[in-house]
Formats: sequence, structure tokens, C-alpha cells
Amino acid sequence: MFSSVLKNFCRHPRWHYDHAVVEVSVDERSTWQAVHDHYLFTNRSWRPRVVDLRAFAGAERVWLRLRLDARSHSSTADGWYVDDIEIADRSVPILSTPVVDGFEDGGLAWLPEGDWAVSEEAAAAGSLGFSDSPGANYVDGGNHTLTSGFAVDLSSAMNPRLTFDDRYQLTHYDHGRVELSSDMGSTWEPAMDHYLFTNLEWHRRTVDLNLYRGQPALMVRFRLDARSHSSTADGWRIDNVAIR
Repeated sequence: MFSSVLKNFCRHPRWHYDHAVVEVSVDERSTWQAVHDHYLFTNRSWRPRVVDLRAFAGAERVWLRLRLDARSHSSTADGWYVDDIEIADRSVPILSTPVVDGFEDGGLAWLPEGDWAVSEEAAAAGSLGFSDSPGANYVDGGNHTLTSGFAVDLSSAMNPRLTFDDRYQLTHYDHGRVELSSDMGSTWEPAMDHYLFTNLEWHRRTVDLNLYRGQPALMVRFRLDARSHSSTADGWRIDNVAIR
């Protein structure tokens, strides 16, 4: 269960190597821990961001700060815009099958980390889909996830399947992973891996969920893992996710 989340809308036209960081302190602002980092990326459209704060559940008091770090390069850009910040308790709803989401509502049921965001360029059908890095290549060293903000009840499913449309361009040794959790996000198990491969056409993917048949709550996440090589590429685009 997500004990609490930080929700906000932001846009961030920035320059090489600069960071826009969300940080949290639980010790009267003596030390700060980074919980979200926009790095080496430009997004000129307003997009919702959600930051998982469950690591700080139980803290008596929590401080939040937003930090623009421009110490790594002499060039500058327009900067970081933030609005509509909310810190809220958010439990994970459990939905019955079928669950179908084409992200036309802006992907509100999903928790994007890093630079995952809805984008018109990422739509296989309709007008919106998710991209790990809209308008740019993904960032070297990134390990960012798009996680369902809900779980699906498979307790009465007979032959459950996860399907989605995707296209992707990955470079040396990077991975596009599909992962599943049956313990409300505490641990994740691999279900599919795009590795060292490019497919620029939209394809329907199917993941057999029979190993999870009977589970009362299954969560899904997509993870772009770019920690193995310095080269980057356009990344991963996903649309029309369904669990039936």
C-alpha cells in the first residue's frame, strides 16, 4: 500500500547535466534525501508527477524541498515550473477484471517515476500513450518505472493475461522490463524483458498471468533500465494496457 504520495504538475526546460530534484527531510532539515530527479531532459508541457513517500511513513514530521541544481555545466535554460502540490494518503484500489486503460484520461491511474509521462507521440490508438522520455532519448543511468496505482483481483480469473501495445528503441545492454507484484508493491518479479533490440512498429504483447491465478491483488509496472551502457536511444512507448 502506498501510505502517502506527493502529487504535482510541472514543466522543466533545462540544459545539459542540470538537475531538478525533489528532496525530503525527517530530521528537522539537517539532512535531505532525494526522492525524485529530473536530469538531462526537457519537457515544455505541463505534466502530472507522483512521488511515492511510503519510505517516510510513520515519521512525526516531514519537510519537503524542490532544488534546481545547475552546478555541473556553464550553460543554462529556462528552468523548472511547479504548481498544484498535494501530499495525500493514497491506498491502492483493487479492481476486478477486465481492467482496460488507453491512458486517454492522462494516465491518472498510474504512478510515473523519472521522465515517464503521457504523450501524443506515444499513442498506438487514441491520442495519448506513455513514453519513458517524451521528445528525447532516455537518460544514461536511469532506472525509472511506470507502476499501476491499482491492483487487479485475479481470484476468480480462469486464464488471466496482461496485454499492451508497445514500440521501443533500446541501445547496448539496456532493458525494457515488465514486472509483477502480488504483495502490493513490496517485491517485484520479472515477466517480460526487451533487451538489446529495436522495434519501431507497434505490436501487441501478451504476458501469461496463470502463475498468479487466484491472487487477490496483482500490480504491474514497466521499467526502463539504462544503467549498463552510456549510449541511449528513443526508449519505450506503451499504450492500451489490459488485464483480462
